[in-house]
Amino acid sequence: MTNDELTTFLQDWFNNLMQLREAKRSEYASSDSAFQNFEEASSLLHEKPQKVALYYMTKHIISIYDIYRDDESYNKKKHLLPEKINDAILYLLLMLAMER
Repeated sequence: MTNDELTTFLQDWFNNLMQLREAKRSEYASSDSAFQNFEEASSLLHEKPQKVALYYMTKHIISIYDIYRDDESYNKKKHLLPEKINDAILYLLLMLAMER
């Protein structure tokens, strides 16, 4: 892959990530708070919203690990990688945004 190809790949990926965020926004947040879901879980779990996001992200990391566990798993589940990686990246970025 060339540097230009990588740049194009990353731009396309980030555009897809923004579409994912928009799709999930109505499911997980109100118009008043971008982090409503995390704040409510934070109250129930007595944890910071960032830590709740980390917990949520963990299931996607485990799924990614499971895909790469062995060749058989990889061949059966590699089609799930984009979804799981997108979700993990989005959680990391949400955690960072919560720090602002």
